[in-house]
Amino acid sequence: MKSLRFLLPILLFVPFFACTEENEQMSVDAKADPAVDVEINQKETPEEKFIAQPDSVFSMVQHQPVFEDGGLKGFYKVLSEKLEYPDDGRRNGIEGRVYISFVVEKDGSISDLQVVKSIGEEFTKATIVAVKEVGGGWIPGTINGKKVRTRMVVPVVFKLS
Repeated sequence: MKSLRFLLPILLFVPFFACTEENEQMSVDAKADPAVDVEINQKETPEEKFIAQPDSVFSMVQHQPVFEDGGLKGFYKVLSEKLEYPDDGRRNGIEGRVYISFVVEKDGSISDLQVVKSIGEEFTKATIVAVKEVGGGWIPGTINGKKVRTRMVVPVVFKLS
């Protein structure tokens, strides 16, 4: 029993020292080898690697597109003014979301409207018509200060009040 009490502290500290030594050894090796140091310093940053084709569409950009008339909140305000609740949906008490995807072009217009998910064909049509009526008016997304085509996905909520 006494030998177990003596071994327990040793067993607990051995992994700690083993990890510490390994980490120290790794840092010493990286500092001692000039080839490793040069390789680390020569890595390119993501900004340096950015080369876009003129027609590339991005979903992740440094600065997202912004609707000129109040940002995303302004977009939803204008969209709600244009959006008509489908009659069948109103009669049947249908509520839900339609997810629509579109590309904000470099000139601020929109293109390539696609419905990602919908609660029904009438809701899909109503959403597409309303988004087309809202149209452009976007400040395009940018990467490294350059305007790029950016894909947006927005939910359009249909709720009876």
